[in-house]
Formats: sequence, structure tokens, C-alpha cells
Amino acid sequence: MKIMMIGNFGTSWDGSICDEANISSALMSLGHELWNIQREDTQNADWEKFRNPHMELIIIAQWANYPAELVENLKRVCPDATVVYWAFDYQWHDQGAWHFTLAQKADLFLSKELAHREAYLEKGANFHWLPQDFAPQFLADEPVPQVEQDIDVLFTGSHLTIARERFALLEAVDKRFNLVIHSVTPDQFKSDGYKDVRGPVMDTELRKLIPRAKVHLSVDIFQSEGYWSDRNAQIMALGGLVLFKYVPMAEQTFKNYVAYYHTVEQALEQIQWYLSQDSERKFMAERGMKFARENLMVRNRVMDMLELVKEHRA
Repeated sequence: MKIMMIGNFGTSWDGSICDEANISSALMSLGHELWNIQREDTQNADWEKFRNPHMELIIIAQWANYPAELVENLKRVCPDATVVYWAFDYQWHDQGAWHFTLAQKADLFLSKELAHREAYLEKGANFHWLPQDFAPQFLADEPVPQVEQDIDVLFTGSHLTIARERFALLEAVDKRFNLVIHSVTPDQFKSDGYKDVRGPVMDTELRKLIPRAKVHLSVDIFQSEGYWSDRNAQIMALGGLVLFKYVPMAEQTFKNYVAYYHTVEQALEQIQWYLSQDSERKFMAERGMKFARENLMVRNRVMDMLELVKEHRA
């Protein structure tokens, strides 16, 4: 298939490889012909340079600064292409007009905001739930390093004031266990008094960090049906045991390959148990890794996306 993808093919705000780059790599590995367009190149663009009557699919990654008539111009110069708007992050909170416009004008709108499905449909968007539960292929290209597990509990997320559920867990865990935080916002965590806070680790460097921890905490910013980040998949693909704050629909994706908790007290009990059960912890982590590498990689979500496109074009 001839595919144009528009997004950021460099690094994101936190310095990590953007989802668009990993998705593009997965598409090419599946044999598709890719034309990557850096998102800034759509501003004040000569649209005739984009003309391609043979283009079959156009994927637009989220960004607030596309020109207002982006979709119309793309459909004019690539009349046979199905236009997909793929939103990787939670957008409902910000209520951005640019986001709703893209969702409404695209042929397919892919989002993990399942809780707002009906509202998007009412706005005229062709909503399809596609959760962001993928790990890039480079995390699974080599065996997981055999290292000493010298970290009891690890958290690798950011410090955001709206993440109340996150702080409730981290504060309780930090009081009772040896918690290590690696974050892109270390100063904020240090200001809050957390005992062991270090700088960010991401992309290929995760291979050196994830295997060192016995238990990995995962609690998303928003507790919303069908919504989670790519943290679980990346940890699992590297053989880490995930303790995940349950949200509705999580079991459909992660099944019983992560440990769920509903309350902070349940989380503390599970941490205590897993830290004392070496064989059970290893068993859970190994089966989770196998599951993730077979089901939670970028190529898996790309194939789901292509199936939706196929159904739309039929």
C-alpha cells in the first residue's frame, strides 16, 4: 500500500522517539511504501507538491498547528486516499478546536478515549477505539539483559499536578518501600520530598533499566475507560512485572499478564507479596514478556489500524 504519514519524525517534548517514527518503521517492515512528511512542512505548503493520485492512505498524527484546511487539501491532491487522524494522547481534557476539527474531517478517527466515544460520534467523527498499548520493535530485537534486580519498586512517569491517583500511590509506596523514580521531571519529584529520584531513561536505554526492577508501577494521568499510555507494553516487552491501576477495558488488552490494583492499600499488599515471592514474580514477568512481544508491539496496532482502513475502503 502507498502511504503518506504526516507527523513528527524526530523527538518529542521529552526527548524520546516519536510514535510516528515507530509507526512508520513498522509499516515499512510490513512491506508498505511510505512517504513521511514532517508536520511543519504542511504550513504554507504548495499542495501540488503533495499530489499523488495513487496514494491509498494518509495518516495524520496529532498536532495543534496544522493548517485549518489540511484534510481538504490532502483529499484534493490525493483523491483516492483514505485519511486517518490518529490521536495518541488524551485530548478530551483540553477541548482543543483543532483536535475536534481533525476528528470530524478525517475518514477515520483513531483514539484511545473510549469513554467519550458517543460524544465524538455525536460531533460527526468516525470514532474507532485504538489503544496506545504498543512497544517499539527495537525493545524486542535482542534478548533482555540478565542483570541483578537491585531496584525494589520503579516508576518512570512524569510529575503532573492533575495526576491525583498517581501521587496517592507514589506517596504511599515511598513511605513503605524502596521506591526509585526515573522521570523527565525530577526536580518536581525532589521538591515533593521523594527519597530516590533520578533523571529520565527512555527508548533503547530502557533495556538497561527495566530488568533491574522487581515491581513497576503504572498509573495513568486520567482514569478513563480504555485509556492508558504505552508504559505497560514497554515494561512488559523488557520482562518487567507491571502493577497497574485498573481502568475499565484494561483486561481486554492486558488480560491477566499484569497485576491490577483498585485501591492504594491493595497496591501496597501486592508489592509486599511480589517482593517476597521471587519465583512467582519471575513467572509473571516472563509470561508477560512473551505476551507483549506477540501482541503489544507497534506492528500489532499498525495491523489493527490497517484492518480498519481495509473495512472502510471495502
